[in-house]
Amino acid sequence: MFRTIIALTLTASALAAFIAGCSQAELTAEGQKVQITDQLLDPDNCTLKNTINIKAERNDPLGVEPEEIQHDINVMARNTAAAQGTYVLVPKGPPEGNSQSFTAYICKPAEAPKE
Repeated sequence: MFRTIIALTLTASALAAFIAGCSQAELTAEGQKVQITDQLLDPDNCTLKNTINIKAERNDPLGVEPEEIQHDINVMARNTAAAQGTYVLVPKGPPEGNSQSFTAYICKPAEAPKE
């Protein structure tokens, strides 16, 4: 009986981890510095660097919620941008399935107002 309980507990734990479909992407320290915004707040201080195309890969046989896919796309985009030295991303449009493209910018910090 005790073995059966342990076996069932281990099976339930493994099944729960499998179903959860944990995020495939982890935000790096540099990725945390990247901003995703709908529009540039100060376009005069920003220079277009490139386009970043992201495709989220999820191995979940039960399906994945769109919010989870968007989370992975955003994390991967921010990490990619940081690795390329860009810290502002603007989506080029809504996600298509598990893919999305972003325009990456290098922006100078805003100057403090002069008194």
